[in-house]
Amino acid sequence: MFTLIESFRSAIESIIAHGFRSVLTTLGIIIGVASVIAVISLVQGLRVSIMSEFASLGTNSFSVSSYTPLEERLKGRNARLAPQDLQLIQERVEGIESITPILFSEDGAGLVRYQSQTTLTQVRGTTYSFQDVAGIYAAEGRFLSATDSQKRRRVCVLGQDTAKDLSLPEDPIGEYIEIGGEWLKVIGVMEPRGEMFGFSQDDFVMVPYETMRSMNGVQDKPDIVIQMTVADIDDLEEITDRIRSLLRRTHGLTGNQPDDFRVETSEQMAESFEHGDGDRERHRRYFTAGRWNRNNEHHAGLGYRTYPRDRYLQSARGTT
Repeated sequence: MFTLIESFRSAIESIIAHGFRSVLTTLGIIIGVASVIAVISLVQGLRVSIMSEFASLGTNSFSVSSYTPLEERLKGRNARLAPQDLQLIQERVEGIESITPILFSEDGAGLVRYQSQTTLTQVRGTTYSFQDVAGIYAAEGRFLSATDSQKRRRVCVLGQDTAKDLSLPEDPIGEYIEIGGEWLKVIGVMEPRGEMFGFSQDDFVMVPYETMRSMNGVQDKPDIVIQMTVADIDDLEEITDRIRSLLRRTHGLTGNQPDDFRVETSEQMAESFEHGDGDRERHRRYFTAGRWNRNNEHHAGLGYRTYPRDRYLQSARGTT
């Protein structure tokens, strides 16, 4: 007991004798503990944010996309998911409620022009079912119809941010924008979705699926993403397994050969994103649209053609 008291007294005397050093030591301990607590809180907060973002996609939704390992890509080999795969899933897999293909422009992003305003945004082709799969609908005008795709109409719907970047009128329905030398009529503006992982989900242009295929030109093997929802959440695992088996047979994969595609639910995407073992850019690309604004001066040297008003309308003739 005496030894304990003496140790305590010696410690107090040392602290008093070296007051400034004691204060700095105490301050260092406090800062260190506070930093650890702050980092843990940030990590936990990020995890909750990631999970909530992907949860917004819907627990009954999932996607199928091509997948090529890095070593194969370095060899110039790229796996692709073809329109035939979409047709195969539609015909042979039961229990799917809604299904839609997504085809991105060849460069992933496209330069869009309205009068003197230009912006670089994500351009993708899809079908009428996209709104049911993604749970997003037109706030103004209408969405793409099945007929739009069948007839390859030059029409489009815009995200809220794209409409603002182009300085479109308050009522943009009926205006024409240019994408890659093609003139498309604006038929709708989608409802706002906010941001995901710091990227705007409202910066995009969507055109009919078949229209995008024609705009991309001749492609032997277009690479699409297939998104779908199931009617019964309890059947989700069985349906994804069925799709995986079907695609492996179709792609000629046997034995231990790895899949050249990925079937992922929103929960699986969240886990792979969180643990860093997924392709984060691929995930972001599916559900958000990267925002790269450009002004007209920056593109002054791109050789953009300027159409007079009559040529402007003539080039879009036949659209609705």
